[in-house]
Amino acid sequence: MEVLLEPAVIVSLIGSLLIAMLSKRLAGLGEFFLGHVSLIPSKAIGRIRVLKWRYRKNLILSARNQHRVTWAIVRTYSFLIFFVLVIVLYLLLITIGPLKGIGNLPGSVQAFIAAPIYIIEVLWLLQKEKAQDLIKVAEKRVTRLSKIVPAKKTASTGRANARLL
Repeated sequence: MEVLLEPAVIVSLIGSLLIAMLSKRLAGLGEFFLGHVSLIPSKAIGRIRVLKWRYRKNLILSARNQHRVTWAIVRTYSFLIFFVLVIVLYLLLITIGPLKGIGNLPGSVQAFIAAPIYIIEVLWLLQKEKAQDLIKVAEKRVTRLSKIVPAKKTASTGRANARLL
């Protein structure tokens, strides 16, 4: 418990919380710089636009199939469970197992030993972002297509016809 009160641990926890809370704004800032700073060649910017368009097209095609949306949600939660299990395993290995003296090893070796945690976290975060985007697209398509809007009266028949958006 004394380790949690060290300044380095407190600063890293506060930094992690700030990054988590400001992630949407930081993503918008990155897109702003990408669009307005000309450090990137125009061919690379064009390629990034094509990749974004292709990603969006795949999202729209996947959103039509409810099974794919459900599968994306299931994959997200399975990555989360796997990530938590790996963290618990590493904590057990550090407290009672062969990784008990990991603090005495050089930093590069510690990073190599902990690399599976980071890899699984990145996979989970990428899948989470993809599932959230897919859900947003699916919700837009379902709510947009399911609304019934009354039409104006037509001049020839004099009555209103309901139409789908």
